[in-house]
Amino acid sequence: MSDKFNKGFTLLEVMIALAIIGATLTVSLYTVNYHAQVSSDNALKTQMLLQAKEKLGILELDRQESNGVIEGTGFTYESTIGSSGFEEIVELKTVIKGNDKEFLLRKLAVKKDGH
Repeated sequence: MSDKFNKGFTLLEVMIALAIIGATLTVSLYTVNYHAQVSSDNALKTQMLLQAKEKLGILELDRQESNGVIEGTGFTYESTIGSSGFEEIVELKTVIKGNDKEFLLRKLAVKKDGH
């Protein structure tokens, strides 16, 4: 045979190349989607942590139990004061809920006048 009939790719070679490209794109899209979801979850958890720290700080200063909705976030919170099992120590607890997630932050503190 002459060389002029052997130029270019066969149909099988093109189909194999397309299959490899398709598999690579599928894996790449799945990976990007997965990491976008992880990043979104981490951002939500960070926001919940910051809100919980703020509410726990307020509870530590005021020693007043409270609950409600955190404006602008859609999160709900509940801050409570409980017994720690020791006479002079109380447990301060704040729970933040939102987007089907719950974040709990606790702290032990020395009892103040009344709490």
